[in-house]
Amino acid sequence: MIEVADDGSGGSSKIKTVHPDLIFIEIHLPDESGLSLARTLKTEYPDIIIAMLTSDDFPEYQSAALDSGIDYFIAKDKWNGDDILNLLKSIFTI
Repeated sequence: MIEVADDGSGGSSKIKTVHPDLIFIEIHLPDESGLSLARTLKTEYPDIIIAMLTSDDFPEYQSAALDSGIDYFIAKDKWNGDDILNLLKSIFTI
């Protein structure tokens, strides 16, 4: 099942009822930082896998993502659909 949230608070609410295995999260959200949200989610739900999507492929963002507990840092301009499908296959043995 795939669920979508428009912002961080919507995502936080859905997680409480949906209990996802994997979350794709943007680094910039309308209501908060994706890094801050990831840190909170990893504290509350340490088993959730978080993949961060961003156009801002800077070393300081990569470092902050790792510090926030993000499992995969995906630079949008360097990844394509096949790359994401391969990531999913490696995580879930599809």
